[in-house]
Amino acid sequence: MKALIAVCAALMLSGCGVVLPAKHNTGDLDKLKSGMTEQQVDQVLDSHYVTLHEGETAEGGNTVVRLYDLYGRNTAIWNLLLGIPTFTVTWWLVPDTQAYELVFVDHKLKRWALDEPE
Repeated sequence: MKALIAVCAALMLSGCGVVLPAKHNTGDLDKLKSGMTEQQVDQVLDSHYVTLHEGETAEGGNTVVRLYDLYGRNTAIWNLLLGIPTFTVTWWLVPDTQAYELVFVDHKLKRWALDEPE
């Protein structure tokens, strides 16, 4: 019984560092398909984004560039494993979010890639 209480307490204390990476991770990028609408992408990624650019192409089409911050695929697992023995909130231990750039042309997903710093 004491072990069960300890495990439950550890899970609660490491919750922020587990839930967010589990919900917003790069595994969701596998579900994206070229031609998806902006609303469909929002449903798949379920993440906050920053609009970097909004304008028109030379042909007169609408272009939107969004930046999404996503955690690594295994961040939730690592945070959970680190949180159990230390009994701490582990969101600060593994800050490995990466920015992904998504380009929409005429409200359809054209391409997506890791946003590399220059």
